[in-house]
Amino acid sequence: MYTLAEKLNAPDTQLQLDTAWALSQQNNQACNQILSEALMNRKLNEETIAIISQNPAGPVLLEEVLASSDFNKKEKLSILEIYASSMVRTPNSIRSGIMTTVQPLLENQDPDLQVQAIRILGMGFGDETTQDILKPKLQSSEVLVRKEALDAYQPYLSPDNLSLIHISEP
Repeated sequence: MYTLAEKLNAPDTQLQLDTAWALSQQNNQACNQILSEALMNRKLNEETIAIISQNPAGPVLLEEVLASSDFNKKEKLSILEIYASSMVRTPNSIRSGIMTTVQPLLENQDPDLQVQAIRILGMGFGDETTQDILKPKLQSSEVLVRKEALDAYQPYLSPDNLSLIHISEP
């Protein structure tokens, strides 16, 4: 008989997915610890991380990854991309937690991390606060950040606020 941690580390992809889904549904300290250890030990494949991202433990584990010095920039970007690609299938309450988790990245010095955060925030599907959060990034000195912010801001555009997005060259 396997323990949950062993099932999560199993080479059987379906067993790993099923175990990750069950653990991430619980979102309690013991289950999150098992998920966190597997993630920190790089035992989870992309599909498993995507499953976790769509469940209640998703925002908690993303926050751990972003705060961890054990993950380099490339790994963080990869995990953020997985979360972004899963946002469409993520329930609103979990999506909201993920958006809150990535919001501090907007102040990060690294434009690539800012772009990924903006990409996730842009998937808020009409969240009223997102418009105000994205507005300062329309004036970023980084071209890629401005472009991503403009793409994310498009759903919020109306004749009443078009003047707000006048973008001047830095």
